[in-house]
Amino acid sequence: MKVLREDEATRILDKYGLNYPIGVLIEQTGDMPMVTEKLEFPVAVKISSPDILHKTDVGGVKVGVGREQLSDTVRNMWEAVTKKCPDASIIGCYIQQIIPGGVEMVIGIKKDPVFGPVITLGLGGIMVELLHDITFRLCPVSYEDVLEMLKEIRGKRILFGYRAYPVCDVKALCDSVVKISRFAYEQEWLVEADFNPVVVLEEGKGVQILDFKFFYQDEDELEVKKYE
Repeated sequence: MKVLREDEATRILDKYGLNYPIGVLIEQTGDMPMVTEKLEFPVAVKISSPDILHKTDVGGVKVGVGREQLSDTVRNMWEAVTKKCPDASIIGCYIQQIIPGGVEMVIGIKKDPVFGPVITLGLGGIMVELLHDITFRLCPVSYEDVLEMLKEIRGKRILFGYRAYPVCDVKALCDSVVKISRFAYEQEWLVEADFNPVVVLEEGKGVQILDFKFFYQDEDELEVKKYE
């Protein structure tokens, strides 16, 4: 499988009304002034390549990069990833605004050969691997379906004001899951998708998808279908 580049993926998020932090794809270090004009620091830096599925494993992600560090970080990352993945096509680096706070969730899509796209929802970040606290449904799902999914998550209390955590924007989370399920159902080219972390902010402040990956196999079908 290949992963869709970030600037193309954000066009799809826009189409479905999904929120994500502002970001800039730079294809060479000379584009750096554009980043400093649009973003507040510190930022996250991610390598952009359709051939690298797990960027962190090859040193392709760095979070908390300051303005003075940005040029060196991009240059060093580009060189390091090129050495580790010499056959990969490197588009550039995606520089993204950091969103502080909130509760991290994970939303996933996987296309089953029999049942079609299946959506997963659970606690995100490292918690998804540590607790595996997730639930499943066939796509598409309704708002009421998502409320039922939340009831099945053991750690759901963290979304509703548990101890030091504020009450989260559960309505915005449910809306986002519904939109993602519709995207998965409508886009035949999609094989798999990963939204992790999805940060659920305080009530009334919405949801931000911090990291997103869309996987595909058929290049011809992708070009025809992805923006319809």
